[in-house]
Amino acid sequence: MNMRIGRFYVSSQFTRERHEEVADILSLLRFVLFRVEYLYRSSRFLMEGMSEKFAEVEENQVAPFYDLEITKLNNKLVEVMAVKSNSQF
Repeated sequence: MNMRIGRFYVSSQFTRERHEEVADILSLLRFVLFRVEYLYRSSRFLMEGMSEKFAEVEENQVAPFYDLEITKLNNKLVEVMAVKSNSQF
């Protein structure tokens, strides 16, 4: 069974200072969290999970990394797009 899984980073500062916006972003992604890891050296979280915005991945393949593109209108979050990242860092 193919799944729409992926990984992305969220900075710890952004999470601390704007935790409500992080929750809204995850909600708009319809993100189901499988794993989160805090990366001390880079001060960010690595999140891995499932979203309808991710491309399908065949069974036993590694989840690709994504960049999240956030669109706001009048300072309100309206859309979150997941774009496959060219790097893993």
